[in-house]
Amino acid sequence: MGRYRRAFHPPTVHFTEPFAQPPTVQTSICLWDFDTDSGLRLDIWPEEIDTTGFNLVFRTWSDTRIARIRVTWQAFGQAREEEKSLKSA
Repeated sequence: MGRYRRAFHPPTVHFTEPFAQPPTVQTSICLWDFDTDSGLRLDIWPEEIDTTGFNLVFRTWSDTRIARIRVTWQAFGQAREEEKSLKSA
């Protein structure tokens, strides 16, 4: 059961434009290719969220075996450019 990697930390996700403050980040699974002979257990979450990006963590446990997974994300918050525009108005 313990021969497979149980957690995966892909490279940091960088926002195209920085936010004024750390945004709320929502994640969801859009593709999940798994072994049907094992239980399906997966936890995904964003961590270390700041104004320029975040780290995404995938974690499984027990006998879960995943061949591949794809996750989408959305970040909600005030853009830094909006903040500048409001101050100059």
